[in-house]
Amino acid sequence: MTKRPIIGITGNESKGKESWENGITRTYTSKIFSDIIMESGGLPIVLPIAHPDFVEDYVSSIDKLMLTGGQHVLPHFYGEKRSIQSDDYNEARDLYELRLVEETLKQGKPILGICRGLQLVNVALGGRLNQMVANHWHETAPSRGHQTIRIADQSILHDIFGDYYDVNSLHLQSIKTLATDLEAIAWDSNDQTIEAVISRRHAILGLQWHPELMVRQDPVSQKIFDYFVNEMA
Repeated sequence: MTKRPIIGITGNESKGKESWENGITRTYTSKIFSDIIMESGGLPIVLPIAHPDFVEDYVSSIDKLMLTGGQHVLPHFYGEKRSIQSDDYNEARDLYELRLVEETLKQGKPILGICRGLQLVNVALGGRLNQMVANHWHETAPSRGHQTIRIADQSILHDIFGDYYDVNSLHLQSIKTLATDLEAIAWDSNDQTIEAVISRRHAILGLQWHPELMVRQDPVSQKIFDYFVNEMA
């Protein structure tokens, strides 16, 4: 039997809301992530937010890393001060996942970054973010595309989608300064926001949209995860 690639999926945290939970913290990720990884032939493992000392062992136990969405990345990690009023941050998660990126690249394993995951990879490699962008949060019907992206020729996304593709959009931040090791391969057709990147030296694919929310309505999105699980190396 062929060994299934082990895919580490970064988890998030939330406080339990039931009275009997007494404010206990839950580790979670969206079930759709584990479903689509299994459908692509992978074995999903959720990685809880942990002390950075655990990172080397976690990365050693997986074949590939998927960085999921969630909170904003704290601006001090890319050399800026907060310029917006928001409490949507988790410094422990930032510290842990920045180390995850570092160690995953050190061990030569592929990374797929989705939304926050793309932004985190950019920060980890020396890039900066726009702390607030307009017209990129469309929470109605995220299973369908709300804006069109333009895709670079001779890129993996062009192989999957062609010149243009309609994507959902659920982000308030975006790439401002692209890390020197990264190359943009897709842009918003209206304002040129970077929508996807690859690395010049590592096996990295970063997407600003949420393809996992589109796979049931638009099965072609599953090809991203098929590529990640079975081909990306």
